Amino acid sequence: MLEKIEAMAGRIAAQRHLKSLRDGIVLGMPLIIIGSVFLVLGNLPIRGIRYYGKHQRKS
Repeated sequence: MLEKIEAMAGRIAAQRHLKSLRDGIVLGMPLIIIGSVFLVLGNLPIRGIRYYGKHQRKS
């Protein structure tokens, strides 16, 4: 049973349009991860960081 499933999965994975989708996702993944990190850092739920620039004493 497992051999039949492996053979079918191998045939599906060998299709060139699925390979191109996989390669495109793999190439885009670093950009997605870096963008996600910057989004998290830009929207930290810490009030002091968000309002620091607005409430500084102006001399």
